[in-house]
Amino acid sequence: WVLHLAVRIAHRLGAHVVAIAGSGKHDWLRSLGAGDTVDYRDADAVAEYAGSVDVASSLAGSREDALRSVRPGGTLIALGGGVDELESAARDAEVRFAATYVRTEREWIEQ
Repeated sequence: WVLHLAVRIAHRLGAHVVAIAGSGKHDWLRSLGAGDTVDYRDADAVAEYAGSVDVASSLAGSREDALRSVRPGGTLIALGGGVDELESAARDAEVRFAATYVRTEREWIEQ
């Protein structure tokens, strides 16, 4: 639910947004401005974006796919902790890297 804001902002700024998520969220993501939606379980479809994305943001489970999608000189924004290895991999791939942390409480999400 955090990255839906990134979809809206990027679309509003004129970016072509590719959203990778479960197929049950594709209609919702398109309504927010995603031009393309890809099911994260379809490895071949995800791989088609390798090296072609200017900016990617990612939660913990999809970080490596997100990094592979970013072209050299692009930017990867990671949400959450444990980013040291990812930052090193981004540097090796000539991808700019930024991390931010989001604190949530399970009770907030379940309401």
